[in-house]
Formats: sequence, C-alpha cells, structure tokens
Amino acid sequence: MKETYARQYAALYRGHWWWRSRERFLAGVLRDLLPAGEELGPVLDVGCGDGLFFPVLEAWGQPEGVEADGALVTDAGRARGAIHVGPFDEGFRPGRRFRLITALDVLEHAADEGAFLRRARELLTDDGLLVVTVPALPWLWTHHDDLNLHRTRYTRATLRAAAAAAGLEVRRLDYFFGWTVPMKLLVRLKEALVAPKDDAVRIPVRPVNALLEGLSAAEHALTRRTGLPVGSSLLGVLTRRRG
Repeated sequence: MKETYARQYAALYRGHWWWRSRERFLAGVLRDLLPAGEELGPVLDVGCGDGLFFPVLEAWGQPEGVEADGALVTDAGRARGAIHVGPFDEGFRPGRRFRLITALDVLEHAADEGAFLRRARELLTDDGLLVVTVPALPWLWTHHDDLNLHRTRYTRATLRAAAAAAGLEVRRLDYFFGWTVPMKLLVRLKEALVAPKDDAVRIPVRPVNALLEGLSAAEHALTRRTGLPVGSSLLGVLTRRRG
C-alpha cells in the first residue's frame, strides 16, 4: 500500500466500519469452521501488519505473523505475537506447519500468486485450513485499488483456478459486502467523470460509521448460510489437495 495509506492503517482498522465489519464476519466464519474451544497450537496470519487480527486468532491458538513491510510493525504488535518481517516465500522457515493460516486481503498484492499459494500449501498441515479474503469483481476497480497497490480483483472462477493450480481445494467460496456493490459502481462512475486526487481514507462521522457497520452486520447475519451472488469482497476457505 502507498505510504500515506500505510500511516493510517492501524487507526482505520480499529475505527472504520469496513475493517470492523470484516473482522466480525471473519470471526463468525472461523467459529463456523472450527469447534468451539479447539486448540490448534500456533496459527499463522500472512500479511499481518501490526498483528491487529491476532486477538481474534487467540481463540484458537497462539498467533504468529509474516509482514513484508517492516514499517507497519511496532513493539505493540510484537507483544501480541511473534511477527517475522520479510516476504512470504521460501525464506520464511518457521520450522512447523500450521492447522490454520489466514491471508486477509493480501493475495491481491502478490507479484506471483502461484508462488504465494504454493508456499501457503507447504505450510499447511494435511487437515489444515487456509482462509483468504480478496477484493472481488474486476469491474469494481476504483482509485481505492490503486491506493492499495492491488494487482487484481478476483471472481469465484479466478480464485478457484489459482487455488487449483497451487494444489489447493476449495472448501468454501463466498462473496460478501454485497450491499456495497452499487456504491462501488457509483464511485467508478464519479471517477470516470472526475479524476480522484485525494489519497486520504477517512473514517465517516460516528452516526454514519455506525449505520454502515450495522448494514454490514445485518447482511452477514442474513446470508451466513446462503452466501451472495456478488459482493465487493470474496472469501475462500482452502485445503491441501490430497494426492
């Protein structure tokens, strides 16, 4: 991500409706996937930043992280769990495999998605789960993707194909944040007419922030079992392909 955005990231994660909603959604996904109280041992968060998702992962094990951008890692982050600063490649050798690996809005930054997914597969136990989220639908590309230095936005088909090529099987593949799709299309239209110049991402005023977080929570609750036909984000739950 661009430096201006990186400086805002921790505050956005803690306060912005989108990050709050994504965290709540993912905590629910993990509760659905993993038995309550099951101890997984060490769990790995790839692209962990300052370990901001570690408190959620602590419900299942001892969180560890990998973060390529050392500027995002602070002493407070390291206190939440071990964080390896460096790329997620063959140079990362934790000396163990993991029953749970998360990569939350990370894969779309990878210069080589195949190498990224193959490394994740190598670090999964035979019964392990790789939980990824990515921005969805190329036709929703906006300046926000440029600001985040995204390389792509995924569909179910493209994420499924990338997973298969890396020796991974899909256990679950669901769009979420469906209600934001019309908003993203309006932003695209606006940007087609007026080129964006402001790289700042702001937390909305409190009542608006709370309303948008509430809308997201309602959508997630209503579609928890059924999924959505479209959404601005995509969840993938992947496992090692046998054989």
